[in-house]
Amino acid sequence: MHTLLFNAPLVAQVVLIAGGTGLALFAALGLFTLSQVVFRPRASTEFARTTCTENGEITLEFLARKQRHFFISSPHGYRIHCVEIQSSPWNGTDDTRPVAIFCHGHSWTWHGQIKYMNEYLSRGYRVIAYDHRAHGESGGRACTYGFYEKDDLGAVIDAVTEPASAPVILCGESMGAATILEYRPDDPRIAARVCDCGFSDLRRVLLQHLLNGGLPEPIGTALLSAGSVFCTLFPGFPFSAVSPVRSAEHMSSPVCILHGKLDKTAPVSMAYELFEALRRSPAAAGHELHIFDQAAHAKSIASEPERYSHIIAQFLDRTLALTS
Repeated sequence: MHTLLFNAPLVAQVVLIAGGTGLALFAALGLFTLSQVVFRPRASTEFARTTCTENGEITLEFLARKQRHFFISSPHGYRIHCVEIQSSPWNGTDDTRPVAIFCHGHSWTWHGQIKYMNEYLSRGYRVIAYDHRAHGESGGRACTYGFYEKDDLGAVIDAVTEPASAPVILCGESMGAATILEYRPDDPRIAARVCDCGFSDLRRVLLQHLLNGGLPEPIGTALLSAGSVFCTLFPGFPFSAVSPVRSAEHMSSPVCILHGKLDKTAPVSMAYELFEALRRSPAAAGHELHIFDQAAHAKSIASEPERYSHIIAQFLDRTLALTS
């Protein structure tokens, strides 16, 4: 006669309890990650404007320019706050006047793009900026790091590109840079894209953020796995769906990448990765990569303003000559 070495009903209860605990832990991890990544608090318009003024990014010269604020409808059912800044006179015809559209980074507002605008304003280009969904004065509940934001960018392009033949330049910083890479790489209206400190893959840049905060990689990976499942349920995308490096391989418009070597948010290795992908794209010969040795995240223009301005000027001269 054999004696059971364990109590089967008790083991079943333990398994159920452990399983339930595991599911509860997974749910807790997922909800925590969701709150930190998708619903993380963002800067108010007033805070962003004040900070940019104190940093010297909003100058008296800029304030002297008229601003036209307006709203357009997102394809996802909320309003997008846009602003057009008065530029210097344009010497050509309206159908040749370029339109520069600026996309800001995560947790900020359109004010963060003012520091990049001078080269475009002084040339007489139309200059448009806007608040991403769930930022500033725009609607929307959740930030999706380019997944839905690229659709909003398309709506902005459709709304402000008149006449339709005007060349469009997309300019983005950080999440904004990822968004302009994620946006239709084959859109023939886009003459050029300027990407400052963009990331190549959302999952990896989020993991980098967790590692920077001191979390061991296994815990960070677990958090992201749980968070991605919950993001798939709401707001409706897995982290793996946002990967600008995949879009870069199909790019038909020239891209200028600018990146700080000291960037710890989106490591400089991501800039090289994006550039290698771009070199495999239909517009392979038109792309540029510029590294700023002393710059941290989104600080390239502050570290070497004259060099930065020179790079942008030459890039615009070259790429817009191709469209004329």
